[in-house]
Amino acid sequence: MREYLKCDILTTRSERGWDTTLRLLCTLRLKTKMDDVAAEETADVRRILAENVRKQRKQLGMSQFQLAERCGISSSFVGEIETSKKYPSAETLSLLAHALGLAPYQLYLEGSDWEVHDRYESLRRMYRDMKRKLNEQLDESFWDSLR
Repeated sequence: MREYLKCDILTTRSERGWDTTLRLLCTLRLKTKMDDVAAEETADVRRILAENVRKQRKQLGMSQFQLAERCGISSSFVGEIETSKKYPSAETLSLLAHALGLAPYQLYLEGSDWEVHDRYESLRRMYRDMKRKLNEQLDESFWDSLR
């Protein structure tokens, strides 16, 4: 970042036409650098999505063909998503998440985030089981008291 600012300061001492051209070149160099960062972040997002789709599909014992059938897309497109070659639309992401039994945001969770999510889901299951058992016992006690 300093390199670009230094370049801009040097250009203010030169002639007007050349000054503008040099500033434009500095701006373009900075924009190119930012584009590289954006491309890296996009690649990371695609990689995370690919890993999560593949992991969840395999955990459910589904083939790419079966997942594609559930989503109404081609199995080759599922393969391209899982290898980060293609990125699905928001609608397709929603279909994929539903077919995999996930919320759409879960397709973007990374390692430690999955651990937190898994713990949360375990606690929710325990709560539901305890609530169901308690209600069954209360019902049973109520009907026993009426007899």
